[in-house]
Amino acid sequence: MVEENIKPLSVRIKNSNSVLGSGVLFLPNGDNAYVFTAAHLFNKLNDDYELVIECYCDCDNSNVDDYIFQVSKNDFKLHREYPGNEYCDIAGVQLEKRYWMYDRRELY
Repeated sequence: MVEENIKPLSVRIKNSNSVLGSGVLFLPNGDNAYVFTAAHLFNKLNDDYELVIECYCDCDNSNVDDYIFQVSKNDFKLHREYPGNEYCDIAGVQLEKRYWMYDRRELY
């Protein structure tokens, strides 16, 4: 089922109080992972704004911290033509791969 393949690649982008948006986890070969999301999420945030990326966790609560990344707005790279080009409303961030990500690579 498509839903079961997509859910493990989904992420939530949050601040301390609420969910700001969602994104997609990309897991190429190598030691890095990437999250892609919409650039407009960052329009009203200060440059040093702290964010949390929560990856989908189908585990018990004892491992949940392994699925959380602390990042700042500055860690995200926005498309060079955004905001001038509405089709370039994309941003990405590089993360260091964690042990659980290697199993999800098979979903592609």
